[in-house]
Amino acid sequence: MSTVDSVALTGDVDYGASQITVLSGLDPVRKRPGMYIGSTGPDGLHQLMWEVVDNSIDEALAGHAKLIQTVLNQDGSCTVIDDGRGIPTDIHPITGVSALETVLTVLHAGGKFENDSGRSGYKVSGGLHGVGISVVNALSSWVEVKVHRKMKEYVMRFERGLATGPLKIHDDPPIHTQHDSIDKYVVSNLNNEDGEQEDWENNPGRLRWIQEKVDMVQQLKASKKSGTEVTFLPDIQVFKGENGKPSISFDSIRLKARMDELAFLNPGLVLTLQDKTAHGNGSIEIFYHAGGLQEYVEMLCNTKTPLFGEKDKTKFTKETKFKSGKIKRMDRNQNDPVDGLLSEDGGTIVINGNVDTSEAPPVSVTAALRWSSDMYTETILSFTNNIRTRDGGSHVDGLKTSLTRAVNVAAKRLGKLKEGQSNLPGEFIREGLTAIISVSVIEPEFEGQTK
Repeated sequence: MSTVDSVALTGDVDYGASQITVLSGLDPVRKRPGMYIGSTGPDGLHQLMWEVVDNSIDEALAGHAKLIQTVLNQDGSCTVIDDGRGIPTDIHPITGVSALETVLTVLHAGGKFENDSGRSGYKVSGGLHGVGISVVNALSSWVEVKVHRKMKEYVMRFERGLATGPLKIHDDPPIHTQHDSIDKYVVSNLNNEDGEQEDWENNPGRLRWIQEKVDMVQQLKASKKSGTEVTFLPDIQVFKGENGKPSISFDSIRLKARMDELAFLNPGLVLTLQDKTAHGNGSIEIFYHAGGLQEYVEMLCNTKTPLFGEKDKTKFTKETKFKSGKIKRMDRNQNDPVDGLLSEDGGTIVINGNVDTSEAPPVSVTAALRWSSDMYTETILSFTNNIRTRDGGSHVDGLKTSLTRAVNVAAKRLGKLKEGQSNLPGEFIREGLTAIISVSVIEPEFEGQTK
């Protein structure tokens, strides 16, 4: 119990205006960090990382970023680099300081509040409150930001939320174009069915596929002309590990899982992760999935037998199916209810569409559905603006309702349900289903979103 609370309860003094504390700047975040990042344990620590990465993802959603690099440094700090537009650095008309300093030191300052007005820098985003990067700043021992814009490099450093000096401006240094050896890179999901690393060095096809991914990363790095680089060291005074003791150690396995997920959700986007800490080997892992949600759902069903399509399909391999970055579909006749929606092996239904009406803001929907004959439960993963919606939402309810209606309509049209026969229940239709749905919404409502 605080001193103010104890005084008020004991009645030693009158409870008046002088007992009301007003926190300013980033003090509320340091006072109650759990309110903004969920907890001060490992989940909260990793939330700092995602606040920075999600800003780069939003640049990709806006069509301005293709490469996001993350590095876990030896000193415990973390660096996130993107090739987006770069945080604006001109003077903000209200705060009187640079936009860079504003978004890092002022809560609820950001470019994502007026997405539907046309005046925002983003059409869709996962950051709704303008507190992401400022919370990272408040809960870090120090933060250093480098912005590359208009042939200049802008640098600013902060310590526990406060700027240590003015914005520094330099001529943008030349891009370092020396290519790393392929041995330094590891491409995601290279393990075989037994979970062991495959001998890809003696597999020319696999080696060629890896080389293509490495070349792609290096070309994107060499062509970078703008972007933002954020390096932060979480505050050891704030965060605790699983044992309750102070800890600022990131879990690279947890990071890899989320980055792989982001690569599936954003086909064409490249993410890399390098672990330079004592626990890592310094290699750079690449996450890239040109096949998007179709590739994702087929990976999840890799060990299952498809209910329809090619029953004797070989092990799912990304390097052959999605090498071109385009999803191939089976040619179907017009009498097929899923005409044009099936994957090449005929086992996955892939849906892409946009809903734009005068009554509501436009919504973009992508979904992939695959049934397995040897699975009896349903699995539905859902996302809104790249944010995982674990408790579902209207998009999941809509998917279930639409699926039930569509299957019953098709069954009646094809004579599988006789006149007067009851409709097939939704639970029956979804038995053995693995589905992923991702929607892009201008003004989403996240119930209980961290922050």
